[in-house]
Amino acid sequence: METNAHFFLYPVLLESVLRSYCSPPVRTRPKHDKMKLEVGESLFYSWCRHVQKCQVVQMNWKPSPEWTLHNADEIEKLKRVFEKHYAKEYGNIFGKKDTKVQTIFKHTEMDVLGLSLSGSKPKVYAIDVAFHKGGLGYTSNGSPNNEMKVVQKILRMALCVYGYFNTTKGEIIFASPKINPAVWKVLEPCKSKISELFKNNGLDFAVTIIANDEFKEKIMEPVKEVANKVNDTSELFLRAYELLATCK
Repeated sequence: METNAHFFLYPVLLESVLRSYCSPPVRTRPKHDKMKLEVGESLFYSWCRHVQKCQVVQMNWKPSPEWTLHNADEIEKLKRVFEKHYAKEYGNIFGKKDTKVQTIFKHTEMDVLGLSLSGSKPKVYAIDVAFHKGGLGYTSNGSPNNEMKVVQKILRMALCVYGYFNTTKGEIIFASPKINPAVWKVLEPCKSKISELFKNNGLDFAVTIIANDEFKEKIMEPVKEVANKVNDTSELFLRAYELLATCK
């Protein structure tokens, strides 16, 4: 299933660059919340740029309906495999029965997408970051729904990368600075289970779930270390960190 990513990557890359520079990211929010800024997304934007050395990074990345979807037949098969695999645990993992692939992609948004072009092959970082002050707390109909939501996000991102970047390699990351022990106990095994599911179906994505101390050690601290070297006022997390350091 692995194909040459270079040929199809650059049209997508170019459009992402143009979207980044020509217009601000658009997110649908309540009217009173139009200017809300996500500190977690800004943190991972800086992490991709300066720690992972991605030459191109975009927040709030969504696919365009005008892009060509590659590997459509394979993606349809993978969708059915995923639905069957998780049917007993979650019912319909993608929300509704017989959800179409294009509908899944329509509702897929990556908080941060990074592209590293330094190696012999481009590497994609697809990231979803959740910052819930009281600890990760997804719900559905008033009941906790953390496990299903995280699994769903990872599956969607993987299918999206395969479909629009024409590669089965990359890093799929879900991150949260605070996940309470009871929730983490359920979530932690998901990483290896999803990785095995991917491997068994020809996908070579590295799946990472980062939280708590690991979030601080692998994400926060490396970004803080480069803060004094970066002079870019658009990187809001770094600017906020500099302000706090100045006011000590």
